[in-house]
Amino acid sequence: MKTAAIAAQRRTPEGSRQAARERREGLVPCVLYGEGTSTYFTLDHVALQKIVHSPNTYRIQLEIDGKEAMALIKEVQFHPVNNNIMHVDFLELNVGKKTNLRLGVVLTGQSVGVRKGGRMVQSFRNLKVRGVPSDLPDTLEMSYTSSISPLPWLNRGWLRVIAN
Repeated sequence: MKTAAIAAQRRTPEGSRQAARERREGLVPCVLYGEGTSTYFTLDHVALQKIVHSPNTYRIQLEIDGKEAMALIKEVQFHPVNNNIMHVDFLELNVGKKTNLRLGVVLTGQSVGVRKGGRMVQSFRNLKVRGVPSDLPDTLEMSYTSSISPLPWLNRGWLRVIAN
């Protein structure tokens, strides 16, 4: 899994007016949820957008006023009209503890049906998995090459992630 480092500024949760003011300044209000604690901070919109709109899943090294924390993005809220990032919730990672996260799906190969003129439609771009984040891959590669006959679908239940 890839790692990205971002510097953050601590903020106080003062309500929606303060959050709107921060968004106008190009910052995104965020919350880091840890073991019994919540930390409120802001991140630069441009730096965060590159991570959120990537097909990869990132472990994010946050530096909040000198304190470092490793986290995963738990939830992102977007503006309904202009699709800007409005708010991000982060989940602090504990070493060796399993967590739920979404991994991107990359399809490889070319099926018999596509070679014969058919179309491949990818109905899901990521899958929810559970595991220790250090053991999980960047993406789930799914080969749909079939030399016998074309499959009309691929089932998510067929996927198994095996730790290295």
